[in-house]
Amino acid sequence: MVAVKPTIFVVEDDPDISRLVRHHLEGAGFNARLYSTGNQVVVDAERQRPALFLLDIMVPGKDGLELCRQIRQSISLAPVPVIFLTAKSGEADRVLGYPLTKICFEGPEETLNRTDTCQPAILVHSMAALRALE
Repeated sequence: MVAVKPTIFVVEDDPDISRLVRHHLEGAGFNARLYSTGNQVVVDAERQRPALFLLDIMVPGKDGLELCRQIRQSISLAPVPVIFLTAKSGEADRVLGYPLTKICFEGPEETLNRTDTCQPAILVHSMAALRALE
């Protein structure tokens, strides 16, 4: 029997960051489905529910915060964890995103918010922690 890899929806408009995140997620045993805009994400997620959403705040079309609102309003998607991967680290951005996310900016995930660059090892560690909760 072949084990099914959990799928993570990654919404990131920077192709270099998307490839880097996909490389590390796939290396850690996840499938990564990449989106450069937020327009099709919720529709696709309703068809194939991901294990996690990894959202950039500033992407073309529906931004990460609007996507998160739509995810939280969907009965089938509301339980899916959301992590923001973003260069925006100001207090206002943190407060704006906090009530929308199941995984917020406190605790180990805070490291992601404090860095100026994507640290995939930390992200993969957070994903593994989420998998252990299932």
